[in-house]
Amino acid sequence: MLKEDDIDFALDEFDKSKSKNVDKSVTENFLHDFGLTKEETDRLIGLTVFDKDGTISRDDFSTTIVKNILPEEYFLTFVRKYFREKDPENTGKVDYEVLKEDSEFDNRRVEVWMEKNNKKEFIYEEFLQYMKEECRKIMAGEESMEEEHKP
Repeated sequence: MLKEDDIDFALDEFDKSKSKNVDKSVTENFLHDFGLTKEETDRLIGLTVFDKDGTISRDDFSTTIVKNILPEEYFLTFVRKYFREKDPENTGKVDYEVLKEDSEFDNRRVEVWMEKNNKKEFIYEEFLQYMKEECRKIMAGEESMEEEHKP
């Protein structure tokens, strides 16, 4: 669950002046780096009330984001950041072997997806789609693939 303190803490990296107010460009850069798409960033910026000088207090910005970010947007911020970490050369692809080494993944589920789609790597959009599907399954309380394949 996203908290206002999380946003405020993360803003420190973008607000070099450490002022109590941040301007629109800082908030846009923050939301983009947080992992939101341009459309998601624009939606949240549109809900943000900036002062006449084009700034907003850090507290008000944090409150606006926490109240208005959609659960899927929040989840996908982590997915996008994860993909960027696993694709440091920005190729738009992540090899299955790289994911296999990561204990955060249910390897059997990834293996089944890869076999079903005859793939050895994820391209960015496929990875996002796969993670959305996995998130929906988890939210719906579906069994894991490992449990389904136990004898």
